[in-house]
Amino acid sequence: MNHEDAIARLEAVVAALPKKRIVRFEKGEPISDEDREVVEVVGAKPLPAPVMELLKALNGVNLVWQAELAGQRVQGSLNILPYREAILRASANFGGEPLEGVLWDAEYPEGVRKQLQAMTIFEEIAGRSANLAYASDDPQARLVEVEETTITPMVPDFGSVVDLLLRFAGANPLRAALTVDDWRNVVDRDPVLAEIRELG
Repeated sequence: MNHEDAIARLEAVVAALPKKRIVRFEKGEPISDEDREVVEVVGAKPLPAPVMELLKALNGVNLVWQAELAGQRVQGSLNILPYREAILRASANFGGEPLEGVLWDAEYPEGVRKQLQAMTIFEEIAGRSANLAYASDDPQARLVEVEETTITPMVPDFGSVVDLLLRFAGANPLRAALTVDDWRNVVDRDPVLAEIRELG
C-alpha cells in the first residue's frame, strides 16, 4: 500500500460518516531523504520491518473526527508518529532518557518502567493520555496499548491492527475491542463499528 492509496482509503471512510466534524486531517507524507539522513547521522536502531512498511503509506498521518453513530456522538482518530520522531525516541525533558516524560516517568514501578523504556511509540491516541507502542527489539512489532502504568497487549498482529484502524478510521471503540481474545466477535457486535462497516 502506498501513501496515496492509504489516504484515499481513509478519506472514503471519513466521507461516509454521518453528521461528521473533521477536527484535524494532516495527511502526512512519505519518509524523506532528509529524515533518513538524520537517522543515519545519529546512528539510531532501525524500526521493525512491519512498521517501516506501514510508514511508507501513513507516515505522520494525524486524523481526528467526530460523528453521530449508533445514536451517540463518537470520536475517532489515527495519529501515526512520523518516522523521525518514532526512531529518535526523544525525551520530554531536556537531557532526559529516551521517551522519559512521554511514555514513562521515573516514579513508575521499576518493572513497568523497564518495559516502557524498551518500547517505541507507534500511535498517540487522541483525547487520552495513551499510546500504541511496541518493544523496540520485536521484529514483529506486536502492539500494546499503554496508558500511564497500564500495558495492555493487542491480540491481532501488527498488520491486522493497522488494517482495522484504516477500515474504521480509528473509531474509539476499536482499540479496546482488539485487546480481547474474542476480538473478532467484539468488533462484529459493536454497534458503532457495525454502522461504519455498513457505510462502506
